[in-house]
Amino acid sequence: MKKMKTVLCLLIAFMAVLPGMAQTQPANEIFRSNQEKIMVNELASFNMQYLLDEFTEGSVYFSQRRPVHGKINYNILLDGIQYYDQNNQLLTMLPDQPVDSVVLGNHVLLPYNKTGFIEVFRSGDATLMLYRSIDVHSEALIRGAYGAINRTSSLQQIKTLMHSDVLGRDLTIGNTERQEMEITLTYRQNYFFQTPDGQLIELNNRRTLSRAFPGHSSKINQFLRQNSIDFNSKESLLKLVAFLHTL
Repeated sequence: MKKMKTVLCLLIAFMAVLPGMAQTQPANEIFRSNQEKIMVNELASFNMQYLLDEFTEGSVYFSQRRPVHGKINYNILLDGIQYYDQNNQLLTMLPDQPVDSVVLGNHVLLPYNKTGFIEVFRSGDATLMLYRSIDVHSEALIRGAYGAINRTSSLQQIKTLMHSDVLGRDLTIGNTERQEMEITLTYRQNYFFQTPDGQLIELNNRRTLSRAFPGHSSKINQFLRQNSIDFNSKESLLKLVAFLHTL
């Protein structure tokens, strides 16, 4: 853990001098398709699924091989780091592969639970982490009299990655009956505090913090009131994790 923290500090110090290119992800995006196999990542807009507004110079570091340098971006929808090889072929680096860290402009990303990548920020000795994800929902539309649309009674969450090799990764929805489907993508982000022993605690409300720090509830509530902490603001949460690190 000490070695990981040292590497993390060096990476963050290095990327602090690089320009940031993060874009603001849309809150949601809706589109329709009647294809037999709906390729969600091909229909979704670039702004919806990527962290940066363009592929930019970056580096992927590994534990047992040489790093990869080149034009890189983080595809939030596919939970993968994507880059172009020497043949200009788009490749996807998955979080279950032996990736140590990724530096993209002023962003440092680490593999998270073999399902995606989590961005790290430092506030003194404290660490704030941000996990981004995109929920995918599909709903069959049935046209009735006079073209009126009736929706199916239940809304199923579908996120099936049909390919997991480094050369191809697609998010598809099967539609064998070729119904008209409405696909809704919803962007979500969750902030976490990393305790000194490596535990991640989600920062979403007062109650969560009280459960995580049962002996410090009064101090935490006082700090939240005095500093008007906004659980959706990175700058506000950086103040909070610096305080939590002193408990």
